[in-house]
Amino acid sequence: MNKPDKTTCQSNGNTLYEKDFGRTVGTNGETVQRVVVDESGNVVTTFPSSSITAAGILDLIGSMLDPFDLISGGLADDGSDML
Repeated sequence: MNKPDKTTCQSNGNTLYEKDFGRTVGTNGETVQRVVVDESGNVVTTFPSSSITAAGILDLIGSMLDPFDLISGGLADDGSDML
């Protein structure tokens, strides 16, 4: 993704890139595209979103509420994976 608006390193080594395109990119009117890439640069998943992740919000809530854990390859069993 060229010039992401936000880059987040995940505890499992993956990187989340987020870009607000300012136009519809999803079927429900989403304008943000999220791309999760592993340490080798391979795309794990990509999906539209309605907003860019707020800084630190998942750190406060905890990984049990992390909606991206299963699709981004996190290790749900140790309770430490957050965006």
